[in-house]
Amino acid sequence: MHHGTTTVSSDSKRSENRWDRMSSCTFGTLTAALNFRVVRSDWRSALACSTTLKIPTASSRLSRQSRFCLLSTRITEVTPRGSRMREDPVAYLLDRFECNGDDTNFWIFSECGLRRLLERTGWDVCDSAATGCRFKSNPRDGERDERYFCMLRSRFPDPWVAAELEDGWHEMENGSWRWTERTFSV
Repeated sequence: MHHGTTTVSSDSKRSENRWDRMSSCTFGTLTAALNFRVVRSDWRSALACSTTLKIPTASSRLSRQSRFCLLSTRITEVTPRGSRMREDPVAYLLDRFECNGDDTNFWIFSECGLRRLLERTGWDVCDSAATGCRFKSNPRDGERDERYFCMLRSRFPDPWVAAELEDGWHEMENGSWRWTERTFSV
């Protein structure tokens, strides 16, 4: 998922063909928008960049249709005026062209806020790393840019597994976990 004016690609068709030749994987592109809709139900992995998972409905839908996701996004430690926000589950609402001249950017989360959003939309963070400005990163300045990368695992059942749950299964909790009796059947 990407924003066309900020994604570097001289010839997207040539690029897609090159990836098709180099890999046995199928690549698809979705654009994050208010009308976001996942068009496939059998993705085993997804790559999400920038604002993709910051839209709660998009994040929730993707977690139901993809088993794993590698997320790359910008996070912030302080507001542009210097107020600390790293430990709080919050996000900074950007002005229209405040970040990279890209009007599709709306939110820059604190690390705590991004983790809470991911948890609430059905993802477990398997591993993560932050790079770039690690001290007083802010949502506006390019030289204070902090990037967050994380490997996510969906808590939802695999959508491509067609199994009928029979005796011994309890109702799902929080839309993703299910308990069993000592004896259960599939």
